[in-house]
Order: sequence, then C-alpha cells, then structure tokens
Amino acid sequence: MRELLDSTDCVLFDFDGPVCRLFVRHRAADVAARLRALPALRTAAHPLTEPDDPYAVLRAGIGRADGGRGHGSPNDPDDGAVPADLAELLAALTAEEVRAAESAWPTPYADRLLQTLHATRRRPAIVTDTSGEAVARYLDSRGLAHLFAGRIHGRGGSPRALKPEPEAVHRALASTGTAADRALLIGTCAREKETADAAGVRFVGYAPSEEGTAALRAAGAEHVVGSLLELVDAARAPHFG
Repeated sequence: MRELLDSTDCVLFDFDGPVCRLFVRHRAADVAARLRALPALRTAAHPLTEPDDPYAVLRAGIGRADGGRGHGSPNDPDDGAVPADLAELLAALTAEEVRAAESAWPTPYADRLLQTLHATRRRPAIVTDTSGEAVARYLDSRGLAHLFAGRIHGRGGSPRALKPEPEAVHRALASTGTAADRALLIGTCAREKETADAAGVRFVGYAPSEEGTAALRAAGAEHVVGSLLELVDAARAPHFG
C-alpha cells in the first residue's frame, strides 16, 4: 500500500462509506420511503414500492424520466433538461442528505487519513453521487472543509451522470491538476471500481467486513483494506508530490 501511495498525487474519496456513514440516525430505509411517497412517484402508472436505498430510488426516478432508458450518459443531448418530476425528486433527496449529514457517523480513521494526505501533499477530493451541499455540511461539522477547497464533486449539472459514469472523477482530476495515472479512488462497492476503471484511475476498496471484501474481489479489486488505518500508515511515508 505504501508503494501505491508513493505514486499518488491525488486521492479521490467516495463520500458515503469511506468518509462517513451518512444514513445512520437518519435511516436510509425511511428516506427511501419518503422519496417513494412523493406525488410524482406515488401517482405513476406503476408506483414504486421498493427499494429501500435512496439512490436506487433516484436511479428509478431517472429511469422513468428517461422513458426506461436508465440513468443515461453525460453526453446525452437532452441532459440539460430536467423534467419537473425529476427535479422534485432531486430536491427532496438533497434535503434528506443535508439533514442526514448533521448526524452522520465518521468512518473510523477517515479524519486522520484526510489530514495525513493533506499534510503529505497528496490532494484529497470527494467524488460522489451525494449532493455537494450535504458533503460540505458534513465536512464543516468535522472541521475538515479547508482540506477540500474547490474539490467537492457531488451530483453534477446532469443528474443522469451517476456512477459508474466517470464525470465526477473527471471534474476532480481537473480541479486538482492531476493526471489519471497519478490518482486513486477509494470506494466500497463494485460500482466504484467500474467508475475508477472508466476514468483510468487506480482503485482501493474499503471493506470492513468479509462479505464486502469478497464482493470487491469479485469485482476485480486488486487492493482492498479492512481499515483506513492501513492507508494512514502507508501515507506517513515521506512524499513530495
């Protein structure tokens, strides 16, 4: 891991998982239920009765807005147009995320890792499907916002450009002036690995459970850590990027 970080100038973090657990006191299942109860989703020809993941609800809403085409691509010609029903869903999800950020649980050693990366001049950045407002609220509450000036990349101008589309990673690389081969992404699931591959950046999986580790290995992750402390220790090696 130390050798990997020695060739890294920028570390990209997914937010919910590697930085914090967003939906703990503000439970994900309750958030998803409130999103499913929005008029646009409740009155559709086939109302949503599942899933219990807020982001799966968002993807389902995007799929409906796109006529079943899925979340689309940032290159789709109609990405600038957000239907009213989808705009309502996005606004409701953002409000839920901001509220959840106020009671989110820090991931063990995440704060220390972020501070260590900053101190060793490996620029940290956030790349996430979570709203930038929620990320900023959480980082402010932890006294970490100064580590990310201009490098919080949440849901972008196109709500359809969700991972594994690499749009947020491309924005992060541009904001840090980092070449893809000098960056790595820390994520918790196969979708994050797909995103890293699509962007041409390296990937480190974070999985505190055996099941999570197995899933990441099955997705092709070569590097998986069970604790962020492993990365803290590796990052302490001298580095002058």
